[in-house]
Amino acid sequence: GLPDSFADAVIATLVLCSVESQDAVLREIRRILKPGGKFYFVEHVAAGAGTPLRLAQDILNPLQRVVAG
Repeated sequence: GLPDSFADAVIATLVLCSVESQDAVLREIRRILKPGGKFYFVEHVAAGAGTPLRLAQDILNPLQRVVAG
């Protein structure tokens, strides 16, 4: 694996939704990031039903479909 504090940035697309342990992945990302490093990610999972974040996702989803196709 990569050494501690190795990366300036980590980019992940559609990873957290497809691994068994999101906690383990996030710990590993934190371990390899340099202090002040950035974690950029894109996911497609929805927030829990009835939460304010889910409401925002439901409102913005039609716009996202137009923009992203």
